Amino acid sequence: MLMFENHICLKLISRIFFIFFVTFISSGCSIISKNEKITSGENIAVPKSKWIKLDNDVYLIPKGQTKEGCQYYTTHSSKKLVPAVIYYQTSDSKFTINKNKALCKK
Repeated sequence: MLMFENHICLKLISRIFFIFFVTFISSGCSIISKNEKITSGENIAVPKSKWIKLDNDVYLIPKGQTKEGCQYYTTHSSKKLVPAVIYYQTSDSKFTINKNKALCKK
């Protein structure tokens, strides 16, 4: 009888461990970001009026300037996955990931 009770106890412990393990692993795997968060986890301090709309629910958000005076942007979407890259504005008002083509105020 004692062996049977130990078997049930082991099954219960293994199930609890499995649930804990799955919860622990999946806790950092959020796919959809919230409106107030960017992919990097930074808080958005820029008003929505300054966001540049690229597509339906895809925006470029100005985040600051580099030491060279280049304005840089990050992408944001509340419903879609977007690349976590930095964009720069060019002299012809287009956007690029190439910093050498960026419009900088030196």
